[in-house]
Amino acid sequence: MKTTGEIIKRKREELGITAEKLGEMIGVTQAYVTMSETNATKPSKAFLEKVKKILNITAEEEKEIKEYEEFRRLPEKFQKRLLSLEKGLLPKYKELDNRSKNQFEEVIEQSALMFNDESIPYEDKEKVLMAIQSAFFDAKQKNKKKKW
Repeated sequence: MKTTGEIIKRKREELGITAEKLGEMIGVTQAYVTMSETNATKPSKAFLEKVKKILNITAEEEKEIKEYEEFRRLPEKFQKRLLSLEKGLLPKYKELDNRSKNQFEEVIEQSALMFNDESIPYEDKEKVLMAIQSAFFDAKQKNKKKKW
């Protein structure tokens, strides 16, 4: 998955624009541009809108940015967990429409509530999370089959 920062930096460099110059064009500091490129900060919507125009972001790149920013909305521990999932589950997440992604995030966030108990071993938490994720994708697949 390409990050927002990777896309912005690549496009900026392709156009021969410095981070300082891009910041001036947008009305932010060079530090803000650099922090956005390294994903140290979540860029504002206004910043992203201006970047899209100035750097001629394609529809495909815009889609990648949107997907990454949706991914970043997840709590950090779930981001790490999703990234470390077996390769079979991440492509399934990418195939979800926005409504389904929101449902997935809600299920995972609510599932996290039961993990507040420190007496539960880490390995058990991992197993439960994997089971919930698998059940979610299985249910989505079954619902698709019902619609046909």
